[in-house]
Amino acid sequence: MKHFPETHTANNIKNCFEEIPTLWDIDTIKIHAVVRANGRNVTKAIDDSVFKEVPCFIHTLQLAINTVLKYDTMAQILVKSRRIVTHFNHSNQAQSKLRDLQQELNLSYHQLVQDVCTRWNSTYYMISRLFEQKRAVSLYLAETSVNFENLSNEEWQILVKSIELLKPFEEITKIISSSCSSVSEVIPHLKTLQKYLEMYYDENKEIMEMKALLENDLNIRFDMDHNKIFTLATLLDPRYKQQFFEAEDLISIRSQFLLKYLKNSMSDDDSDSGKDDSQSTSTDENNIETATHRNFWQCYQNFASRKIQEFQDDRSSAANELQSYCALPVIKRNDDPFQWWSRNSSRYPEMSRMAKVYLCFPASSVYSERLFSEAGSIYETKRNRLLPERAEALVFLHHNLPLIKKYKL
Repeated sequence: MKHFPETHTANNIKNCFEEIPTLWDIDTIKIHAVVRANGRNVTKAIDDSVFKEVPCFIHTLQLAINTVLKYDTMAQILVKSRRIVTHFNHSNQAQSKLRDLQQELNLSYHQLVQDVCTRWNSTYYMISRLFEQKRAVSLYLAETSVNFENLSNEEWQILVKSIELLKPFEEITKIISSSCSSVSEVIPHLKTLQKYLEMYYDENKEIMEMKALLENDLNIRFDMDHNKIFTLATLLDPRYKQQFFEAEDLISIRSQFLLKYLKNSMSDDDSDSGKDDSQSTSTDENNIETATHRNFWQCYQNFASRKIQEFQDDRSSAANELQSYCALPVIKRNDDPFQWWSRNSSRYPEMSRMAKVYLCFPASSVYSERLFSEAGSIYETKRNRLLPERAEALVFLHHNLPLIKKYKL
């Protein structure tokens, strides 16, 4: 995090950003890519700089989902939903009455959730909680004089169906927003979402129109199969390997991307020795509670369990490593790919070097944006004499000291 008093033009952002490696004494050759949000000034700044870019998956996904949230019928439902939620959140009396109704109807004691326009999943949580409390909210509105309407039966039906439609997107957003998420997860999750939408069907015409809008926008906004950072990262992740690529693309991906970079990888061996281990220690998968969940993760499993045809590459050591690596079964989706590479680095020394480079990219800028909240608790109006340099140092310490304690560095 750095103080930035200039106007937020692309050129100013570029100049500021290119100064950062020098300030931190980081060799630019070690910066393999920059994860960026989708603002035009930020995009142009990185395009004009010496760095490669990785677009934030979550920001792009939000733009696609917004086509559903802005669909006429859905937009009207959201306006009504926000009025209801705002009424309860701004009135202690309404909250107290709602709690009494929850107890009377044997519902969970949950408050309604207000959404934030910049985070689509907060809108998802708002409508999910509103539907959970439908009986209590409807009873309250029937007994109380208010200046807004409750949702109609048809609108409640569209609301619950839209929750079902968007549930997998919420789960993927949560997974990708993790601090441990890697860019290798983008192609597998995107392909699964596209397959899920292709198979999705509902009798409600408006839900199907929303599904078509979402499906079309995903296809327009995402073209990751021909981006070498995304493809290499996916291939080097033992959870995915070749499973999520089309058969006609695999020869090109293997020969032009992976083998090209393996053969030209760094000559010095910076990989750690580790115990050979083709077995994985799995963790229990998340409980899947709904049919939507089952259908979505079944789409994922169909990809992960596909039989991939064998390829005969050249006879270089890198090609032999690739052939041996791809012959192993993929590990479970909840397993840790970094631990797998730690155990198998001596078995695949060339590929482990590449894994260190390509698996380190986060899939989104969410983790960086969490610094905004940390900075807000340090750099506040009551500390009006705090210099920018001191604020930067305090944020750095506030963020990294817990990591030092956690990993005992």
